[in-house]
Amino acid sequence: MTKPLLVGIVGAGLIVNNAHLPALVNTDSAKVSWLADQDPLKAACMGAAWSVRAFPESAIPSALPNCDVVLLAIPLLARPEYLAEFRKRGTAVLCEKPFAQTEAEHVHFCQGFDRSQIGVGFQRRTLSQNRLMRELVETACFGPLRAGRAQEGGRTTRAGGGGVFFGQALRP
Repeated sequence: MTKPLLVGIVGAGLIVNNAHLPALVNTDSAKVSWLADQDPLKAACMGAAWSVRAFPESAIPSALPNCDVVLLAIPLLARPEYLAEFRKRGTAVLCEKPFAQTEAEHVHFCQGFDRSQIGVGFQRRTLSQNRLMRELVETACFGPLRAGRAQEGGRTTRAGGGGVFFGQALRP
């Protein structure tokens, strides 16, 4: 058996607690090495709940321990320092959505990482319900589309801050 990837997590929010941690702690190919948040108490509570080491120095990216992959589940504007630090270390990074505000910022964030070292965790176009909706529209099994509305939602509701990325009305 291969050695599991050591994963560090920056951010102790609802999505980490309800989606990322359950998946990561239940896979043999990954081990959550540490969890950090700007609120040390929040990190400590979530770390204790998931038996993951809470690390109090999240505000200082260079103070975070080494690992193979880092999940950046923090707001977009807080990420540049972390991306720079993990780029320097050669550590792979998975960012929660959105990845960047502009195309130029996107390109800048990716510079210095190998293609396999950086990714974004929000890929709605691959969800099964999106494939089903695409097929229903393309086959017109209910007749031609006259109007529609797509809205993001889930068991945990949305995290907020999505702005124009959520609830877009569709018109043919």
